Amino acid sequence: NYSGANAKYGIYNEISSSGSGTKYGINNVVNGTSSSSSPFPSVYGTRNWIYDNGTGEAYGHMNSIYSNGTGNRTGTYNYIVSGNTGEKIGTLNTLNENGVVGLNISAPYYGVKNEILTQSASNITMYGIRNDITNNGTGTNPVSYGIYTQMGGSNSNQLKYGVYTTGENVNYFSGNVGVGSTTPEIKVNIGLTNPTSSLKVVKISGTNPAESVATLALEGATNTFNYEVGVIDFLNKTNAGYNMARITGNRASSGGLADGTLKFYTSKSNSLLARMIIDENGNVGIGCTAPNQKLYVSGNIYATGTVLGSQAACSSDLRWKKDFENLSGSLNSILKLQGLYYYWKKDEFPEKEFSTKREIGLIAQEVEKIYPELIFTDEKGYKYLDYSHLTPVLVEAIKEQQAIIENLREELNTKDSQYQKQFEELKAEMQEMNSKLGFENKAKK
Repeated sequence: NYSGANAKYGIYNEISSSGSGTKYGINNVVNGTSSSSSPFPSVYGTRNWIYDNGTGEAYGHMNSIYSNGTGNRTGTYNYIVSGNTGEKIGTLNTLNENGVVGLNISAPYYGVKNEILTQSASNITMYGIRNDITNNGTGTNPVSYGIYTQMGGSNSNQLKYGVYTTGENVNYFSGNVGVGSTTPEIKVNIGLTNPTSSLKVVKISGTNPAESVATLALEGATNTFNYEVGVIDFLNKTNAGYNMARITGNRASSGGLADGTLKFYTSKSNSLLARMIIDENGNVGIGCTAPNQKLYVSGNIYATGTVLGSQAACSSDLRWKKDFENLSGSLNSILKLQGLYYYWKKDEFPEKEFSTKREIGLIAQEVEKIYPELIFTDEKGYKYLDYSHLTPVLVEAIKEQQAIIENLREELNTKDSQYQKQFEELKAEMQEMNSKLGFENKAKK
């Protein structure tokens, strides 16, 4: 225990050597065995307790090694062999403010601090911390930690970094990584108990628009037998192995897809089914896997607003149809319908997002009485009218009306001929009568 202003050293080693042998600041070989008085002893290679109220530096270990040799350079080397169940600690550092509260202490505390510098021209490998761990335990659940950090503190505003690195350009993990999960089952397993974002990609800075974009990339292997190069799965935690939905990025393969294709899946009865696809040409298919138009929908479409376009076409090829039957009585049926102006009940059905402008149309329930084929009823009983299929009815109604017009025209023509014939006959009779009465000769004189 020391309260002076000078530096405090638990152990200070300064080694200078140009030889090829092994250099140790401290080399501890500890063999621990249990005893009757202490069946579970703790075994320490080196343990330093430092209580310091002074202003100088305090070191649990400080090793300065200067060596031009080819051997190993070791600041602290701990080799522990223990046959009991107590703790085995290579190095333990306890930093304590001696119970003093309220001091304005801004200097950092280091459990271990390594400053490594080399100017060698050769390919030197440098380790800040390197742990080589071999766990040959025969228990049912042996656990090994390369680095284990446990943090506490009563100040809720403090930042707590488990690992903080700067200046590096690579971080490598060969096993599964758990963030908020102590038992990761995949390469990166993120588990949170609150509703905040599980994964957030932030671009810190950029010198141009292209460099300012945050990017999340999925890159598949280069093999030729897996055409799904990237997969995003949505899993059901209560049903292990059950995929609720999936998004895949695909490349050209025997699966019939081209490079740059996206597929969207949803699950039904525990089976993933492809529901939508965006192909390499930008064509979108819903309910189909090979869209040949910008939007190809296999099934019904519902829209509350206006569907805009320069033209529209419906499937009507003769090769797709059978069991034909002529429409009849179309004119009389049309005459039973009533066209109306109307407004939507926008306030009563806000979820429909109806328009506020005045509309023109028919009443579905009235049309259903005459042409039920034109009506679709949803699961709540609301009616929908297919106006496009009124066109054949209107065509036949116009044809029937035209037939009536032609019949009237024929009747009028027939009667006109009859009237013309009767007129000519009367005209002839009048001329004959005039001749007999001498009106014709008198008229000539």
